[in-house]
Amino acid sequence: MKIGVRNDCVAGNSLQEKVQVLKELGYDFTELVLSAEAIDNLTSEDIKEYNRIANETGLPFLTTSVGHFPFFADKNPEERKLIAEQVKKVADLTAALGGDVILLATKESGDNIYSYLEVYKNELKCAADHAWAKGVSIALEPVGGYKTSILGKLVMEIGHPGIGLYYDMGNCMYAGEDPVEQAWAQVPVIKAIHIKGIRDTMLSQMPLNGILKALKANGFEGPGCIEIASKDGTNAHLENAIKILRGIGY
Repeated sequence: MKIGVRNDCVAGNSLQEKVQVLKELGYDFTELVLSAEAIDNLTSEDIKEYNRIANETGLPFLTTSVGHFPFFADKNPEERKLIAEQVKKVADLTAALGGDVILLATKESGDNIYSYLEVYKNELKCAADHAWAKGVSIALEPVGGYKTSILGKLVMEIGHPGIGLYYDMGNCMYAGEDPVEQAWAQVPVIKAIHIKGIRDTMLSQMPLNGILKALKANGFEGPGCIEIASKDGTNAHLENAIKILRGIGY
């Protein structure tokens, strides 16, 4: 499995410095985090700069992350249209960087997916079609206590080959679900995974072996991304994480 790290989880003074740190620690890629403002202001020069950093460090940007997607169905039609257009723009960027997965942080009001399924089917389809044509998948990640089981059901009901699940073991546990059970249940639609602990549960205490077994048994070949922030201004947490994961077989 290719293992990477979100750029906002790396201690460093610049994006290039952070990517270089990851390269030296033995990681395989960087997940590029994008704000709504960054997407709106994205230029061809920005894409050239991202590619320059990747080429000079030897570490690609394989996944991108969009965090302002929660309550998509609750937004007004114009807001949803704007977000769908932003996702298309991120798909263009992701493809230009040689990546293949866009994370969309996802949460909706209530667990009745059929109350918002049609919004996803109709209003995210154009962005998904656009991304899929470029070899890029949209992966919905449950956040803020939204259950992995519910989002997995939504993804399956959407039924688009370019829309899958971004499985987050920590978020799954935070929402009160068993990460191993959900890994087995959702692996057919998982496009990528976030790797982390939650609250007082450290990464080394997570059921990493059970999760890996579920993924391998079902032929998962997507990327795994560390989402653990530095607490002391160093990158010791990332040095420790890659040793743990490689030692287990990730």
